Amino acid sequence: VKEVGVTVDESLIQLRMIRNNILAQSDWIVIKEREEGGTVTNFADWKKYRQELRDITSGLDTVAKVEEKLKQDKDGKLVNFPTAPSE
Repeated sequence: VKEVGVTVDESLIQLRMIRNNILAQSDWIVIKEREEGGTVTNFADWKKYRQELRDITSGLDTVAKVEEKLKQDKDGKLVNFPTAPSE
């Protein structure tokens, strides 16, 4: 019996779950920007960061490419994800 490995779609599910969680953690900046009528000084940086997160799955057509995005350093930080702007 041949063992079936993880498919690209299955590995993308994990990547999207992590990405969606990180996006949710920065939803506050969008809410703050709307509530305060455009007063967030570095909102353009946050907008760019959030777009980079949404685009992180673009072009990932192999499990190896997905796994590369999910690499972590010794502290468990995702090293191939965009870096959030400072608050």
